[in-house]
Amino acid sequence: MPIAHCVLSPDVANPSNDSTQLIEKWARYSGFDSSEMTITVVQAADQAGKSYDATCTLTIPNLWSPKSVSVLQLGLATALTEYFGIVPDKVIVMTSLIESCHVVEGGKEINW
Repeated sequence: MPIAHCVLSPDVANPSNDSTQLIEKWARYSGFDSSEMTITVVQAADQAGKSYDATCTLTIPNLWSPKSVSVLQLGLATALTEYFGIVPDKVIVMTSLIESCHVVEGGKEINW
């Protein structure tokens, strides 16, 4: 259940309101099935301070191996640069590993 939440700078054009192509790119670059991945993309109204074209948080269960975490975050960064046509230096992905029982889905705590 990799879940990414990405905020685009006001200056980045979003080519579509449908993120299907973006999540498929992420899945391809990561080597995982997109049916278990989620990505949300929103456009910022304003941005101050150090400028990024895409600021993303990636949340992954802590049972994933360090190698899997690496390919997921690198795959997300690559998919974002390709899909939105932005340079890698303007993308930041911050990954958080979440513990078992710290997720509620469908009204139930999820254990792994």
